[in-house]
Amino acid sequence: MPDILVVDDNDANRYYLESLFGGHGYSVVSAGDGQSALALAREEPPRLVIADILMPVMDGYALCREWRIDPQLAGIPFVFYTATYTDARDAEFALKLGADRFLIKPLPPEELMAVVVELVSVPQVEHEIGENFLPEAYREHNEVLLRKLYKKVNDLQRSNDLLEQEIQSRREAEAQLIHAQKMEAVGRLAGGIAHDLNNILTAMYGLAQLLGDDLPEGGSSRDYLQDIIACMDRASALSRSILSVSRRQEMEMRILDLNEVVGGMGMIVRQILGRNIRYEARLAAAPLMIRADRGQIEQVLMNLVVNARDAIFGEGRVDIETASADDGKALLTVRDSGAGMDESVRQRIFEPFFTTKDAGQGTGLGLSIVFGILAEHRASIEVESAPGAGTVFAIRFETEADAACAPACQPEAGGVAPLPGLPQQTVLLVDDDDSIRKSSRLILERAGFAVREASDGESAIRLVQDLSVPLSLAVIDLFMPGRNGHEVLALAREFRPALPVILLSGCFGSSDEGMGEGLAPVRLLAKPVLPNRLVRTVQECLGLLESLS
Repeated sequence: MPDILVVDDNDANRYYLESLFGGHGYSVVSAGDGQSALALAREEPPRLVIADILMPVMDGYALCREWRIDPQLAGIPFVFYTATYTDARDAEFALKLGADRFLIKPLPPEELMAVVVELVSVPQVEHEIGENFLPEAYREHNEVLLRKLYKKVNDLQRSNDLLEQEIQSRREAEAQLIHAQKMEAVGRLAGGIAHDLNNILTAMYGLAQLLGDDLPEGGSSRDYLQDIIACMDRASALSRSILSVSRRQEMEMRILDLNEVVGGMGMIVRQILGRNIRYEARLAAAPLMIRADRGQIEQVLMNLVVNARDAIFGEGRVDIETASADDGKALLTVRDSGAGMDESVRQRIFEPFFTTKDAGQGTGLGLSIVFGILAEHRASIEVESAPGAGTVFAIRFETEADAACAPACQPEAGGVAPLPGLPQQTVLLVDDDDSIRKSSRLILERAGFAVREASDGESAIRLVQDLSVPLSLAVIDLFMPGRNGHEVLALAREFRPALPVILLSGCFGSSDEGMGEGLAPVRLLAKPVLPNRLVRTVQECLGLLESLS
């Protein structure tokens, strides 16, 4: 004879009760519905039955009724243990059917065990069934079941609603994660492209400088060379735009001419807009000097241009204009002929992840990024729009009075010539790009330096560690296969702490701040490195310019 019969259609509930009672030394059998439980009990009656109410085939109330009219089972204690409790009428009906207890899930294990111990230990008792089992009782039975079913359906509906909300939230989070991963991949690709492009431009600038030094003054050849250099300048501006997409430039606040920034974006703006959208840039006659990070301002422009493009269906136009506002601020205006938006949409456009585009067509991050960047620059942005009337974004920057603009990537006048009356210095040139090493070596040699080359980090480290090799300064590319520039720099610090170092990269901002307090100076130069800039930086690091002053 088993001690306890557990009746519940939920597998987890049955497992829990079997484990609980079995752990206290009771033998347990179980069934998933009232009909199966009744068959088990008639074969081998238990000492106690614990049953749920809502079950398939035969519910708990019907099981209790059959239990009490079966002479073999009528005296065995019967306990209802249910999670679907509606009101006191359910318990009253259960007791009228002959149940000994009516318990509500979840009950603390110790309280449930106290009931089990009490009922298992008492002798079987006779129960009065009387009129409780007349046909009229079926109406009350049905009413109770309907109440419970109604409550359970409502509970399930609420659970389903919560589950759907959770699924939707997870889908949105997953979509945001996928987008972030895609953007990271695009950023890495853009950074790699910009790095390679800057390497090519560095070599081209160097060779162009050497060619210019050898060409006679006047003549068409020098004019052609200047045209080539102008094309390289455009490629350099394009590289900066690519880096602003990848966001791999360091935050670098400098004095910039807003006109020059907008003008330099012309090529990439036209690529973004395509052939069906006309583009015009109208720039102020006088320079508009602002303090800003160039890459981030270019990011703002690109995001606004992309937003304008997506608002135009078919043909249209986008205009970018700079002007001096009445309040003295620098005004940047981006105007499109797109679909426009109503006031409810306009109020929300800067919210992260808000978008009116179809699923998969946008993430709603572009304008929130614009807002964040402008907040860092203490700039304001206003939006005017109406359905069918296009959109105007007006940005106001604080201006810098009497400020000199940070130099653009333009060649310095004059050729490269050695400084007279100084002993020859030896420069270690480390770069995995053959064309850069060739052009830089020729430039440095023409400036009067001896050059030792290394095509990778391993070769450079061997030269640094060999103290019999005289080295006055090292020019090291940061990104190389195998041992990178950081590792070469670390070894140089260890073996030659007084060795000045210039680090080159095509990915960080063009900062030349010193690094390494108390040690030899480290300068950072962004590729493309112009020939005269390279030579002048080498001379400065070696103190040659100071010695002539």
